[in-house]
Amino acid sequence: MTRYPSTENLDACNETILEPAEARPCPFCGVQPVIKPWHGGAPTKHMVSCADDCDEVECSASPSVVGNTRSEALARWNTRAA
Repeated sequence: MTRYPSTENLDACNETILEPAEARPCPFCGVQPVIKPWHGGAPTKHMVSCADDCDEVECSASPSVVGNTRSEALARWNTRAA
């Protein structure tokens, strides 16, 4: 069963929940990650994360990755050590 974060605050936080076909679930808690524009640097930057202040997900690791583009951020999130 796919686990999703709460959708209650997504609009206020400018986040989009990623579907399983697009992004792997968090390796620590199993929740589908969210993606949002990232303020650090170029306007095209994006961050993929398991949980943040806007979600009601309790993940002890709270991993996140940033990419210069949406596709780069997704590629980094989906890359796992062997």
